[in-house]
Amino acid sequence: MPQRLVLSRLMQFHRYMGVDEFARELDRLHAFRGRNVGTGLLELLEGQGLLIPRLRIRYPDPVARRFWLMAHEHWAPRELRHPIEPDGPRWDSAIELDEALYRWRNSIVYGPSINPLDDPAARFSEFIQHPSAATFETWLDMRVDISNDVETTLFDGMNVETYYSTWQILLAAEMADAGVHIRINLGDETIGRRAIEALEEGRLPEGSGPSFNFTPFHAARGFAKHQPALDAVVWFAEERWRVLSDIIKGQGGGRFRLSPAQSAQYEQETVALAATAVGRFNVSIDHLVSTIRFLSERWSEWKREGRPLIVDAYQAFLRKAVVLARQAGDMKFAELRDRVGRVGGWFKPALDVIWPDWSAQEKERVHLTLKASLTKKSSTGVSEADITAFVDFLASQGQEAFFWRLRSFEEHALRGNEFAIEGMKSDVQELSVVVEHIAAALGGTGTQLFQKFRQLWRDPQVLHLLDRNDVSNLRKQFTLPENWAAQKAAFQALRGEPGGEVVADLVAAHRIRASVHNALPEDDHFELESFFVGLMRAALLTFLEVRRTDGTISVPAADTQDPAYPSQTVEVP
Repeated sequence: MPQRLVLSRLMQFHRYMGVDEFARELDRLHAFRGRNVGTGLLELLEGQGLLIPRLRIRYPDPVARRFWLMAHEHWAPRELRHPIEPDGPRWDSAIELDEALYRWRNSIVYGPSINPLDDPAARFSEFIQHPSAATFETWLDMRVDISNDVETTLFDGMNVETYYSTWQILLAAEMADAGVHIRINLGDETIGRRAIEALEEGRLPEGSGPSFNFTPFHAARGFAKHQPALDAVVWFAEERWRVLSDIIKGQGGGRFRLSPAQSAQYEQETVALAATAVGRFNVSIDHLVSTIRFLSERWSEWKREGRPLIVDAYQAFLRKAVVLARQAGDMKFAELRDRVGRVGGWFKPALDVIWPDWSAQEKERVHLTLKASLTKKSSTGVSEADITAFVDFLASQGQEAFFWRLRSFEEHALRGNEFAIEGMKSDVQELSVVVEHIAAALGGTGTQLFQKFRQLWRDPQVLHLLDRNDVSNLRKQFTLPENWAAQKAAFQALRGEPGGEVVADLVAAHRIRASVHNALPEDDHFELESFFVGLMRAALLTFLEVRRTDGTISVPAADTQDPAYPSQTVEVP
């Protein structure tokens, strides 16, 4: 069983997320531009019916006053003006609920326990409110009056705990632009003043041209429809994290690998939690697939809107939903991907759009680059099938460093800053090392790259040029800074000879590889591109030469990487 590398996670998954934490998570998305994301905004959203808390603990005032006195025992004695809860069943139940919640929140210390709010006992019902079924009350009005002989007028909100679920962060982001929007030139003082006056009088400013945004309400209906599955995902993700926390308790923070025994336990617990989650919320696999489709549609919409923070939040939630669906349905990623299908107007399955196949993307990048570089060199006779075989060989032989080097070079060449040339020079030298690794994978055993090329090539014309004195002398110049201009001229002259294009690429690759301990003395952008592509061609043509003369190169089918449930990693904060 594979060991797992422990990584950090981005999104917090809690089915009972307090107001402060919920506001912090929502604020990270920058959904409410220009607004302070805090208790005031959340209260406003609740009052408007746009975002209703999942659950609220509200102790009766006498109970809350006694809790307040307990929390302030270090103060001088106070004589409260209003009733305090006496000893009795209600006080015992309040203490029991409070302590059970405390133990659950501190499971690292007290060990695993059941959240008392999941299936609350009847004796706790007086303390638990469901805001969706109650008339809205302002948050200030819910405070308890604890006026006393010292503080003659004093109120405290400690009697109320308001909770949201993680999926409501996504719903809140949807609601940020809900309603009527007007566009006014507030930079003009006169127009701005008239607009404020009009709004204070309860009318729209003249010439404001209101627009109505109904999209958030369509999204809200989707969240309401899929709420059981969304609740199941959050419950599963949170409990799975708590299981992992218990498994790794005492190992400290940072990055480390789970032992085989820990990994096996985590797998076993994950399967059990998935079954419990779908059973608890009465959710079928079809329901989960439908929910994933809905979330993928919303991801797609925000992707097109150009809102990466919200896109990332949806993707983080989708990742947990995919894990739950796979575990509960005993499905491989490819099977789930096909069941979800295409949504959002994309021409590929939604999950392939959300989690692109990195290897396929990078193979395509290499394929296109090599194809373009060989278009002007028709004498090589390389077909698209040849290039495809080469990139498949790289992927099958663990030579993905070739992909990374091209990706890095493109970043420096096309999107770099004033220091990009230095990055390009480094990429060229590092690719020469990768080319030697490829030559070794093809069977080259020489101690230097040139010796490997000499072993692998059988073409008489190429061998003749490689052994020629001037070419041999060119490859033996061990330091690039000396006569670099002359060496480049020699490479260029060699390309003009029959078979010289191939040999020039091979010798240049060796020269660059042999001098990686020295800085590459080249500052011309286009020259660096030429050398980089030449290194790519050297690897490709050597592969084709070995395949032509040996015929034993095989490309085994690579395992499909599951982007939504990587087998090698788990997440910890």
